Amino acid sequence: MLAHRLQVQRFGDLPKAAMKFLDGSAADLAADIDPEVPYPEDCRLKPGTVLVSEHGGAQHRVMVLEEGYDWNGKNFDSLSAVAKAITGTNWNGQRFFGLDRKA
Repeated sequence: MLAHRLQVQRFGDLPKAAMKFLDGSAADLAADIDPEVPYPEDCRLKPGTVLVSEHGGAQHRVMVLEEGYDWNGKNFDSLSAVAKAITGTNWNGQRFFGLDRKA
C-alpha cells in the first residue's frame, strides 16, 4: 500500500473510469459474480500504440497509425495484412497480436 500511495503522490491516481471499473469488479467478486471484463477488440487502438508479437524467433513491432499500421517502414490497412507479411500465411491479425479472447 505504501508503494501505491507513493506512486499516487508522484504520478496521480487512476482515472475515474478505471476506479469505477475496479469498484464494480470488486463488488461483483464479493457477490460471487464474474466481473464483465472489456477485451481489447472491444476498444479502438489509439494511434501510437505499439503491438509486439514473436514469430520465427524474431520479435515484430507494429505501430498503430491514424489510418492503418506500420511495420518495418511499410504501411498496411489491417493487422491481418501485417500478420500475413510476417508469416507468409493468412492469419487473423487480432489473434496473431494477442488481441482476441482466444489468444
